[in-house]
Amino acid sequence: MKLDDNVVVKLNGNEITNWVIAYNRSQQICTGIGTLEMQVPESSGINFDPWDIIEIYEYGDKVGKFYVSESKESARTGIIAVGADDGSKLITDYFLTETYQSDVLTYSRYWIEKILDEATVDYEFSVGDDQGGPVNPNTSFGLDSAYNLVQGLLQQSGWYLYFNPNGKAIIGRIDKSLNDVDHSIDDGDILNFGRERDDSRLRNRAVVWGNANPLIGESEKAKILAELFKGKLSAAGYNFLQLLTSKKRSSLLPDAIEQFRLLLHQHRHILKGELVSVVELSDTQVGKIKDSVEKMTGKTVIFDKRLDPSIIGGFIVKVEDIIIDNSIRFQLNKLRERLIVQ
Repeated sequence: MKLDDNVVVKLNGNEITNWVIAYNRSQQICTGIGTLEMQVPESSGINFDPWDIIEIYEYGDKVGKFYVSESKESARTGIIAVGADDGSKLITDYFLTETYQSDVLTYSRYWIEKILDEATVDYEFSVGDDQGGPVNPNTSFGLDSAYNLVQGLLQQSGWYLYFNPNGKAIIGRIDKSLNDVDHSIDDGDILNFGRERDDSRLRNRAVVWGNANPLIGESEKAKILAELFKGKLSAAGYNFLQLLTSKKRSSLLPDAIEQFRLLLHQHRHILKGELVSVVELSDTQVGKIKDSVEKMTGKTVIFDKRLDPSIIGGFIVKVEDIIIDNSIRFQLNKLRERLIVQ
C-alpha cells in the first residue's frame, strides 16, 4: 500500500516514514508466517541489515513488528526492495542442536512450550487448558528448526500459531468452516491472507548453508552464521558450521546431522528398531514389546512404527540383525509348511 498521513514506519525505533515509497504486509495462517515487502529509494542512504526491526503503525495502532531478512538495491530503478518477516523468523531461523525425549506419555503443549522457551519466543495460548494431541513415549525432538518441530505439533493438535503486532506468538484452535470460501478461522485477531513465503529469503536455512543461493559469497555466509548462531550454539558446534562454510561444504550439513544422530545414539546406548503391526498398538502393548527387546539387547530401544495389513495380525520387530516375527502371516506359513510335510 502507498503511504498516507495515517501510516508510520520505524526502523530500529527511528521513524523513516517519509522515505518509504510503498509496502505490503501479509499473514499466512497455514504457515504462521507474516511477511513485509517495502520499497525505499537508494537516495535515502538507509542501510537495512539482517535482523533490523521494522515496526508499522496504521491509524495510530501498531499492526506489525518485522525482522529484516534481505534488502536488494536496483541500479536501474534506484529503489531498495526490503523483505522482512514477523516473529516467525525467530523460530524458522532457530535450530535445535539437542535431542529431547521422554519415556512417558506427554502432550503437544508441553513440547511447544519447551521449544518456544528455548528459542526465547514470547507466547500465549488461547486454547484454555487443552494440552493438545498425545505424544507417544520415546518420541524424539531436536536436530531441526524450531519452526518445523512446532508446526508438526500444531497440526497434530488442530492448532494454529501466528505473531501479533507486538511480536508475541499466539496459539489458538482452528475452527474451519467448509462453506467459508476464504478459509478464515474464527479468531478475530487473524489478519487477511497474502502471498506465500518466498524461500529465497534468509529465513530459509538452506540459504544459510548456501545450498539454495550460490550467489551468496562465503564471507556473507559467515556473517549470516555469526548473526544467527553465535552465542546460541556450543563453541564446537558453531566452529563446525563455520568450517563447513569456509570449505564450501555446506551441502554436507544434513548428512553430518544424521551421522551425529547415529554417534549420539551409540554414545547413549540407544538402538533404533522397527515395529510393524496391522493396527496401532496401545502404549501398554508397545511398552511390553519394548521391555522384552531391551532385556535381549541390554540397550534402550526406540521404535519407528509402521502399519502393514499384509501380516494379518500380531507384530514384527526388527532391531539391527534381530527379527522377532510374531505375525499371524508367519504362523500361517509355518502351519502350511507342516501340513505340506505331513
